[in-house]
Amino acid sequence: MSSSARAARVGLAGLAVLGLVACAGDSSDDGTTTSEIPWPLDPPSECEGCVGDRIDEPLALDVLFVVDGSRSMAEEQARLIAALPALAPLLEGPGVRIAVTSADVGNPLCPPDQTTPEGGALIAESCRARISAGDFLDDSVDPPIDASALCTSVCPYDQIDLLPTWVAGDGEARPRPWIDVNGALSNLPDGVSALDALACFLPQGVRSCAYASPLEASYRALARSADPGDPAYGFLRPYSRLLVVILSDAADCSLNPAHGGAFVESEPFWPDLDAPTPAICWRAGVECAGPGPVYEGCDPVDRGDEGGPVEAGPAAVLYPVDRYLERFQELHYDRQLYSSSPMLAVLILAGVPAGYPEAPLIYSSEGDPAFVAERGIGPGCSGSGGPAAPPVRLRSLVDAEVDEWSAPWAFMGSICDDAYDGPLAEVTELLRRDQIGACVPECVADQDSTTPLLETDCVYRLVNIYTGEQVDLARCERKDGVWAPPGGEGRCYVERVDREGLTPDPADDLSPRCREWSNVEVELLEWVPRPPGTELYGRCELSWLPEIDCPFYE
Repeated sequence: MSSSARAARVGLAGLAVLGLVACAGDSSDDGTTTSEIPWPLDPPSECEGCVGDRIDEPLALDVLFVVDGSRSMAEEQARLIAALPALAPLLEGPGVRIAVTSADVGNPLCPPDQTTPEGGALIAESCRARISAGDFLDDSVDPPIDASALCTSVCPYDQIDLLPTWVAGDGEARPRPWIDVNGALSNLPDGVSALDALACFLPQGVRSCAYASPLEASYRALARSADPGDPAYGFLRPYSRLLVVILSDAADCSLNPAHGGAFVESEPFWPDLDAPTPAICWRAGVECAGPGPVYEGCDPVDRGDEGGPVEAGPAAVLYPVDRYLERFQELHYDRQLYSSSPMLAVLILAGVPAGYPEAPLIYSSEGDPAFVAERGIGPGCSGSGGPAAPPVRLRSLVDAEVDEWSAPWAFMGSICDDAYDGPLAEVTELLRRDQIGACVPECVADQDSTTPLLETDCVYRLVNIYTGEQVDLARCERKDGVWAPPGGEGRCYVERVDREGLTPDPADDLSPRCREWSNVEVELLEWVPRPPGTELYGRCELSWLPEIDCPFYE
């Protein structure tokens, strides 16, 4: 740090990620800063009067994949698996959970004994075990589609036994149907990485119902998390951020079961078809403007059993899209209690052209008559895996009026792209921005102005609020390009103080979020489980001249 004149004060460093900035109290005669919140353990003698505060650590992250496993989706699933390394930076953060479900919630036109709809149930079984169940073979077409290589090429494990874990509200540790990663800890067997396990869980085969319902599958999967009787209970944590990734080449067909008759009777949605097809989904849930065959635009519509528009609600054949938008907004609102940052992201990989929305989505009934008869409209995009229907109902999540306070953080990428690394990397960067460490909300004093980097005088400590046990933490050591605990200890802390990239190692760089208003960022790394009720506390010596030492700090 520059060698400007400095004076130091010792005071409260309440490190805030949740938008809670601890306020320093009155200044005493000896120049120290006091607070009504005492340091949990008597302060060291060399810092009489020092106080500390609980550090609001980075928020956890829950990730839900909703994957369409119908017969046209083999290549698209392979692309998604190939792009999974783009998510790797998220796995370095604290408390990451990853779950998978299919877009199949059942439909009267899909015999349940053939398509085995998951209905939002979380899937934590190796795809190799599901090959023998027939999920990767569709023999209803000629020639049959054998997509077993979709699984065997990426998953070497016949079985992955998840280790027992605890969740709030369940007094017993048991295996849960999701991947759970917390730094160096996980619920996976030795030698199995989170990306390895995800590559085994994610492939859904090609035998799912063609009437894909990714919106309803998302809704049900999240609802299961709140059901104490469901294996998914506890997956979704009230304080965590949530990322939902949807992969589907179909028009969403989230049917209200009370209106299943509209799909098995010839009127009014398929009188001109020899047999029902997913075109019913388009006709029941989309309305286009203009005479066609190229339409001015298409938007969601609620239609009743007779085919005419109805008020959104129970009379609609397909569940109204507001059902899902409102649910996502509720989840977002609830999480705003924990952070002012965006807390929910929805990434949709569907039938929009590459470069959307700059590249417009064209709605046309021209083109391949077989595709139009199958899907109700011409393709929104085409790729090596085939064409994909325009995702009008899914698109409504992205098109909803949004701001960072009141709506989902929604993105849409083209399912017809040759690779999905770009969209996954984009959402990873945005989520990662608030995942690394905690920003010190005050200006920390530099103990040595002759060195280029900030030299801090901070102490960090774990405090168990139930037992009163308190443990001082050691600073992590940098060895062979990775952080390691000194002396084989089970946990240590990292301070990031490089605001301007002065060193070649990015590991000491402040994150973009902290760089805007802080000069110290701290992260706790753990290699052993943390006992329940254990919280991180910290105190730092603060600068007396923050307007000089931290001109960026307000």
